[in-house]
Amino acid sequence: MTDLAPDIVELVACPARTAPTGRLREMAYRGDAWMPDEVATLERLFRDDIAIDDIASAIGRRIHGVRDKIVTLGLRRNSQRNWSEAEDAWLTREYGSRPASALAQDLGRACTAVYARAGLLGLTEGNAPRWTEWEDAQLRAGFERAIPVAQIAVLIGRPLSGTITHASNLGLRHPNNPPGWTEAEAARALTLAAEGHRYVDIIEMMVAEGFPRRTKAGFGPHLRKLGYGRGWGRPWTPDEDALLTRVYADGTSRTPLIARLGRTTHSIKWRAEYLGLRGTHVNRDGF
Repeated sequence: MTDLAPDIVELVACPARTAPTGRLREMAYRGDAWMPDEVATLERLFRDDIAIDDIASAIGRRIHGVRDKIVTLGLRRNSQRNWSEAEDAWLTREYGSRPASALAQDLGRACTAVYARAGLLGLTEGNAPRWTEWEDAQLRAGFERAIPVAQIAVLIGRPLSGTITHASNLGLRHPNNPPGWTEAEAARALTLAAEGHRYVDIIEMMVAEGFPRRTKAGFGPHLRKLGYGRGWGRPWTPDEDALLTRVYADGTSRTPLIARLGRTTHSIKWRAEYLGLRGTHVNRDGF
């Protein structure tokens, strides 16, 4: 089983840069062309988790040009900075029109951070945007490396069920898919588990839907092999804490937190207890 480290934001760069061949042709001079020292400064400040608007000020360029260069260079990072008013306004304007992975790259943040902030701002998505070349590349690389599907979904910022469906459409088969389980059965089991149902209830629900009966002793291990319920030590951010606090205050469903933030029910329960949260949810079996 291969788990992702907390600082992983992509599995493979896409599109891959091709090395130049032959003699380079001369190009006309452009006053706005990026100089090597500017690129080096951009990469250094980006690695140091400096805000994009501050990077633009340090280099002496407009913020839109800096964002475009970050995308061109394929730079990605897990940022722990607080969100600025300008970033909130930009996210409000762009959210739902493009994949979360594209928004995360423009902002220099992780997909989970974009989803958490969108939840705090009350933003909603319409129809799911088309899958990008970068997302397809991460999905293929994740399957090749036997990364749990749940972690791949969080990495690229897509729902777990949609990730499994798209992988099936691409003809991908995960190495950890248990023998005898179909893609449809695995996708349905993971979806019901993410909704918070107990294993014994999921088994009966799937039998009623026409899937083969599975034993309770083997059902849980199979789900864990598919990536459900496995965390990898990713620290909670202030935005995630604020979103969890609001969910408990409003008494709304915790299921979106599981799907969007890539957190398990046990992780959410632990964090709620750590923060001393109490809500109006119906807590069956203690949670």
